[in-house]
Amino acid sequence: MSFLKDSIKNFPIIKELNENALTHLLNIIRVRQYKNHGQIFSKGTSLNEIYFIIRGKVKIFNKDSCGKEQIVWIMQKGDIFPLEGFSREVTFPANAEALEDSIIGSIGVHDFESLILDNPNVLIKLFSVMNERIIDLQTRLEEQVLLERNMQIVKLLLRLCERYGEITQNGQCHLKPQFTTTDLAKMVGASRGSISRTYTRLIKEQLLYKDNVGGLLVEFEKLKEKFG
Repeated sequence: MSFLKDSIKNFPIIKELNENALTHLLNIIRVRQYKNHGQIFSKGTSLNEIYFIIRGKVKIFNKDSCGKEQIVWIMQKGDIFPLEGFSREVTFPANAEALEDSIIGSIGVHDFESLILDNPNVLIKLFSVMNERIIDLQTRLEEQVLLERNMQIVKLLLRLCERYGEITQNGQCHLKPQFTTTDLAKMVGASRGSISRTYTRLIKEQLLYKDNVGGLLVEFEKLKEKFG
């Protein structure tokens, strides 16, 4: 219970709860472990739970009629999902799958509604998170319409650095190897070849490097100054 409490209380939204509300949440949350590639939910099933990523990463994705995958979000520790339509009787708008071995908590939608209605600060924070996600989606849509493919990939690298990157002693942004060429291609609707060609160009310009385990080292400030 202490591990769960220490993990949950650091979620941005949960930080707004008082001690009694936090204790109530800990009493009703269900915790599950998912292996890498384990399915959490599929598109079209009833949305009856809200999920909390305690450890690990999750991809939210859709597939077109030909089976081509489009990644909508990559969620990580501290994220809550899905937030779309939790106040109505709807179905999941996408699929969710673990990107690595993960520990995920969940509570019923109605319990979540009661939680936020009884704690106005949580509701305010929730609206802030939802607004950030809407802005991110709008930005990506505009980039797909207005920017050439290689610029979309560069912008994606910058966003990944801001959200998931770790700054090294040399000031570079380190992206761990779970962000594969295939995953990045699915995020912007590009081919793996387009990703590889952009990587090659950035490596030649000394703006990108690969580490010895498949991760990326990004010269974030230089890249942002040139393309941001």
